[in-house]
Amino acid sequence: MEKYLAPEPIGEGDLHDQWRRFKREFTQFLTAVGKGTVDEKVKLAMFLRTVGPRVNDMYETMRFEEGEDSYSYKVIA
Repeated sequence: MEKYLAPEPIGEGDLHDQWRRFKREFTQFLTAVGKGTVDEKVKLAMFLRTVGPRVNDMYETMRFEEGEDSYSYKVIA
């Protein structure tokens, strides 16, 4: 069985560049492991476990607009 590696977590440095690269690689990773069409909450959980503590901490402090689903991968990513 082939091994698909998740993208490297976002660390210190330029958040903008790291975010673009991480999002691209995470989307590719979801497709490679057959999770591209799973429930939004599952994708978000995978995303938060993979993205690293810097962005995970940011997520914990985010405020959402009325009607936005804070558990949706589409809203976050």
